Parts: sequence; C-alpha cells; structure tokens
Amino acid sequence: MYEFQNDDGDNLIVDFADKSQITVEIQDPYSYDEISLNKIIGVHAMPHFETKKDKNGFATFGTWHTMQIAYYDEDGDEAEIEFALEEEDAERAQTVADLCFKCLINGAESVKLSLQSKKNPVAQTKQRPVFFDDEGRYMRYYYDDVEVKGFEHRNIDINTISIDHPIYFDDEPDNEYDENAIKITYDDKFIGYIPKKPNLQRMVLEYGKDGVSRQVCGFVSLVDYSEKKIQVGLAFYEAIDSNMDVIEAKLVKINDERDDNLTAMSEDEEIRLEYDEDKEAYIVNSFQHGLELGELSKVDTKKIKGFENEGYDIKAGITSLKIDNDNKHKVTIKVIAR
Repeated sequence: MYEFQNDDGDNLIVDFADKSQITVEIQDPYSYDEISLNKIIGVHAMPHFETKKDKNGFATFGTWHTMQIAYYDEDGDEAEIEFALEEEDAERAQTVADLCFKCLINGAESVKLSLQSKKNPVAQTKQRPVFFDDEGRYMRYYYDDVEVKGFEHRNIDINTISIDHPIYFDDEPDNEYDENAIKITYDDKFIGYIPKKPNLQRMVLEYGKDGVSRQVCGFVSLVDYSEKKIQVGLAFYEAIDSNMDVIEAKLVKINDERDDNLTAMSEDEEIRLEYDEDKEAYIVNSFQHGLELGELSKVDTKKIKGFENEGYDIKAGITSLKIDNDNKHKVTIKVIAR
C-alpha cells in the first residue's frame, strides 16, 4: 500500500496488494464519481483555456480541466474516455494521473478512479471585466469586493446566487434610513444594498443614470455559502474624450515565452505597464494573471514616461490581438493618460 498526503492536505492511497484492481482514492467525507476501466494504456490530466465575452461585455478567462484515460475496450481496440473536473480538483487530478502511471508500471490491469465532487463553500470569480466596453468606453475604476448589505434580511436561498451573474441598480430616495440608498437586484430579486458609503453610492447613481459618456456594470464576484454573504464587482466606464491623451502602441520583443502567454489574452483586456530602469522601457504585463507579454518601443516609452512624471493616471488595454503568417502574435494597445 502506498499512502501519502498532497499539498492540499488530502490523504491519497494506492493499494498494490491486488494487481487486478488498483484503487486510487482521495479520502474525503464527500461523495465521489467512480470510473473503473480494464487494461489502461495511459492517464492524463490537462488544463484547457478559453477567453470569451458574455452578453454584458465582460471578458471571461475560463480555465477548466479534464481527465483523459486511454484503454483497450472489450474488442481489444484502443478507446479513450474524457471527463471534466472542477478547477479546484485540477492539481489533485494531476496527482491521481501520476499515481495511475505508477499503478501501470506495477502491473495493474484495472484502475478505479475516485474523484471529489463536493461544492466549495466559497465561490469566487476568476474574471475581470473588459477594459473597453462595447461602446468604446474604458474602465476607469473597478472594485471587486463590495459587500451586499442586508442580504441576511432577504428571504432568498443563497444557493440560487451564482458568481459572475449580472446585477442591476435602482436608487431609493424615499428610503427612511438612507436617502442615498442604492438597491441591488439579481434577475428580478431584490438582494440587498450598496454599502452606505456616500462616494460609492454617488458613483453608482451618476454613472448608471448617465449611460452614455459613463456607465456602471456589476456582477456577483463572491458567494460565501456557509456565512451567507455576497460580494459584487463594480466596473465604472468613461468615454475617451479630448481631455485625455491617447497613445496607440505596438508590443515589441515578443519572445517565445511571451508569445505563449499571449494565447491566454483577448482583445479589450486590461494590461499593466511597469517601467524597467535597466531597459529604459515599459514591460507590458497581463493585469489579471501577471503574465509578461512584451515591451514598448523607446519612442512610446518616452511619451508615456513623460505623462507619468507629470502625475497623470496611466491605464492601458489591448485593442488588437492578431496572428501573423509565422503564427506569432501581433499586438496593438491603447494607453490612456489623464
């Protein structure tokens, strides 16, 4: 018997006593999905990536994982089965895959996989809103941890609340406790209020009422099912106008590693510029994932550094992300200084 504890503190067992039936099991007091196959050829756990926009214009960087098992079927032909894993099970799934290979090396003809299927007590978003919305406005402010006040007083089953779901706002000037109150609705359900913070309440009201030069978008960013608490993300967009300085720039020095990192990016995604004193150039990084994507030319760096030295607020996003004939990324960004 082979037993150990992985980085997550899960106890894992591989029993080599019976070579006809090896069990690889994650010990946990929750239910499992079990799969038994004969004459395993190989097992592989792998991640998949997808970037897309939802109907509200938010970019979702999706990561999901699958377990692939190659085996011989009853007729002796090679076959393959693939099934999805929850993201939190990805690392342990890779451990299970590694253990399965050890089973094969030790002469196993059958492997039974037992994978955890419990619900995480806290669900938190992995997404960040798009930097440029469908109307070409840019995201000036973003708050991802705004607590929904008063949810505990609403007769709503928290299990019906999902992360990344859009929310909407209505002012309530006749509220006897707070004339600045902003209601939050989820579908047609009133789930609570924006926190009683005058500046935040004013921003939601003003950006929401405008809807042209300014706009506010919101979604559920965290659901704590055990504590019955909800947080929302709020993105505040503004139109680019003549009072702002805009620089269009192309990424340079995209080596193989940076090119690989760009596969995880999408157009309209926010990026971060970090000035490198040694290179005297801005390094461009993914805002959400911290991936290094490329650099800016000396000419573009000089322009932007000048604005930064004058105390301008600098924000940037990807406007064009293309693949050339050599299968390499060509990237154009827009930098906004105000």
